[in-house]
Amino acid sequence: MKLPTYLPSLTKLSVYFCPKLESPLSRLPLLKELDVGECNEAVLSSGNDLTSLTELKISRISGLIKLHEGFVQFLQGLRVLEVSECEELEYLWEDGFGSENSLSLEIRDCDQLVSLGCNLQSLEIDRCDKLERLPNGWQSLTCLEVLRILGCPKLASFPDVGFPPMLRILRLDDCEGLKSLPDGMMLKMRNDSTDSNNSCVLEFLHIEQCPSFICFPKGQLPTTLKSLSIRACENLKSLPEEMMGMCALEHIFIDGCHSLIGLPKGGLPATLKRLTITDCRRLESLPEGIMHQHSTNAAALQALAISSLKSLPEGMMHCNSIATTSTMDMCALEYLNLHMCPSLIGFPRGRLPITLKELRISNCEKLESLPEGIMHYDSTYAAALQGLAISHCSSLTSFPRGKFPSTLELLDIRDCEHLESISEEMFHSTNNSRQYLNIER
Repeated sequence: MKLPTYLPSLTKLSVYFCPKLESPLSRLPLLKELDVGECNEAVLSSGNDLTSLTELKISRISGLIKLHEGFVQFLQGLRVLEVSECEELEYLWEDGFGSENSLSLEIRDCDQLVSLGCNLQSLEIDRCDKLERLPNGWQSLTCLEVLRILGCPKLASFPDVGFPPMLRILRLDDCEGLKSLPDGMMLKMRNDSTDSNNSCVLEFLHIEQCPSFICFPKGQLPTTLKSLSIRACENLKSLPEEMMGMCALEHIFIDGCHSLIGLPKGGLPATLKRLTITDCRRLESLPEGIMHQHSTNAAALQALAISSLKSLPEGMMHCNSIATTSTMDMCALEYLNLHMCPSLIGFPRGRLPITLKELRISNCEKLESLPEGIMHYDSTYAAALQGLAISHCSSLTSFPRGKFPSTLELLDIRDCEHLESISEEMFHSTNNSRQYLNIER
């Protein structure tokens, strides 16, 4: 029924399965960690002398609709707050609460939660079935850097005021009703404004299993964005229109977006290093010039992994000069993976980039020929390929003429039932450093 009234040296307290405990917590001047579960809300009705508390975990508190003002006012030093399975919780507290330190907040399985507001550094909302909106004043969360929203099916949109000014990481997962990101995130780019209210420093954006998400706002994503990851958004039709101006973007990962038809016509950023697009059934081709841009804007693409394509862009075979003063021929591609491209017949004319170190081709049933660039057959072309793996390509009958490059360390060929022969002469390269050879079926 009651706790001791004065524990002056206590630094950590856990209270569980005490539904009849009615006295509030008080006079714990050195308490830093408090974990309360399976109790009633009277335990959290007052927080007298809890000013040292830095970490608070609350779970399954019956009757808790919101944290009492008499409790919250003593939490000025709070750094971590975790709330889970409080089925009656509708609000955390009244807007205006401010902690002396930035706060990390995690909310899970609070079905009645409809709104929140506080000063945060990190916020995670998980499986809150009735959460429909974030607070209109969320731009005032000037310390918020990380936001994760998981399993909130009724969350349909964000306030149209852009993101909090310091938000760097945004992850949205399993939000069935989410249709769009806020138009306000584009304000700085559209208006060329220097107003700090319109700024955005977002670096990592991950969207997964959001079937109602169709498109991005018109314009350009934040120029600070470094990584864009989109998975299982089956109705997404297009990427942002103006991606060329995204001067920090290095990684794009897209998987299971079955309605995606093509990439932006304007091309991809010159800073892009890794592009992965898998299981996008309607995407049939990549834009021309994906490997190299204008001579003043040479692309940095190092890794390309693609599935479902019918054809490869011509430009990927044109950056094979050994020595050139023109950056028009520059290419940085080191890794190429083609997987499950059932309609792909062959490569464009020309040779693969001399920078290519690893080539993987799998489940391309109609592929009839490999590019000449995988073989070393004259002194004017020095291939640098280190790894070659080919599997489940039933229409492939032979290799190009020449010898495997002396740099080749891995050769793995599987389930190519019509591949007729590999001659001994193909292995007669000088300084051969091959470490792995596998040929089966």
